[in-house]
Amino acid sequence: FRSRIMEIKICGMTRLENILEVDRLGPDYLGFIFYKGSKRFYHAAENLPHGLTAQKVGVFVDQDLEEVLSMVDRHGLNVIQLHGSECVEYCVELKAKRDVKIWKMIAVSSVDDLAAGKAYVGTVDRLLFETKSRDFGGSGTSFNWELLSSLGYHCEFMVAGGLGLHNLDQVRALSGSLPGFKGLDFNSKLETEPGVKSVDRVRELMEYVRA
Repeated sequence: FRSRIMEIKICGMTRLENILEVDRLGPDYLGFIFYKGSKRFYHAAENLPHGLTAQKVGVFVDQDLEEVLSMVDRHGLNVIQLHGSECVEYCVELKAKRDVKIWKMIAVSSVDDLAAGKAYVGTVDRLLFETKSRDFGGSGTSFNWELLSSLGYHCEFMVAGGLGLHNLDQVRALSGSLPGFKGLDFNSKLETEPGVKSVDRVRELMEYVRA
């Protein structure tokens, strides 16, 4: 990634000590899942720590607007990531109520799935193209990233799904030809167990990306 700066998000953080260790390694974003159906649900009694270097991303799945706003206020979230079937109007209402960035996940298994993101362009700050699965993220599988070359509209976007140290070269080869490609979202491939990231793997990732 020497030719460009690629933003890095480490998602599915659950334990305070692990959060602090990973934050020290310099990722741009840390993701916290506030959807109770996830095995990486953030349910710690304490609020998220203040003073993190990384921006805090709250991940929500088709949740009540007031619940989302409550978590934004409680934890000082910088970004709301909508990971369900939230409509454009829902995003507009969120924007009107809080000055935070909004990212919308688009589940992808074929080129036709990419078209769903176009409706959100101009409303959300970024799209997140994620592997389509029965669960909401953390599947450990990748979609065919070459499909992104057929994206028929311009937007800022990130990619998620099965990203790890083993396939960074493939992502790097693709990123140079896609000007809207801003970042990578890592989860299960960096874990020692669900919700706990390997500090060594994250360190190796950051060294590779920032080299």
